[in-house]
Amino acid sequence: TREVSLQLLPGFDAAFMVIADDPSALYRVWTRERCEDMLVSFAAGTLRSLGDAIELDWPSDPTIVKVKRGIDFLISLARADVYGMAALRALPDATPTADGYVEIAGPGAIRIGPHRREHSMVTRASASVELDPARTPPPTLGAAALACANGETTIEWLEIEENPTRLTAAIEFLRSLAVAPSEGVFR
Repeated sequence: TREVSLQLLPGFDAAFMVIADDPSALYRVWTRERCEDMLVSFAAGTLRSLGDAIELDWPSDPTIVKVKRGIDFLISLARADVYGMAALRALPDATPTADGYVEIAGPGAIRIGPHRREHSMVTRASASVELDPARTPPPTLGAAALACANGETTIEWLEIEENPTRLTAAIEFLRSLAVAPSEGVFR
């Protein structure tokens, strides 16, 4: 946990102390517009979240208008797509799972979703296929690591990945691993 300077809006970082385990998640939630809303509407307030709840407190007696504005603000924060799930659900034939991944037919099920890596979340795609050590990942994956252990091949990006071209490239690459190389025609 450390203090983070968002640097999205002049005055915001001076007015609020932002502390987070995963700074990249903060940048996915806090837009310039949300920083401005917090600064203008709730400058005397305190906002806390430990991931499963969000609390907004302010020292004065709130008016009904301020309470409604606070509720709308909290809802906008809660609806932020921190883990890129909209991009994952938009993939062709993606079926959401109860554990926050999507599954897509491939060799078995290709699973793509958010994965905790130390103090941040990343996107990981995996399938139960062996990886030929000679295979290299296509450049269309972007900055992603490729690994294989215990019969499972994984592609892991450095952060949450929402680019449909990269996500589709991962699916196609994992599907290609299940296709055996041609040995020609046998008679």
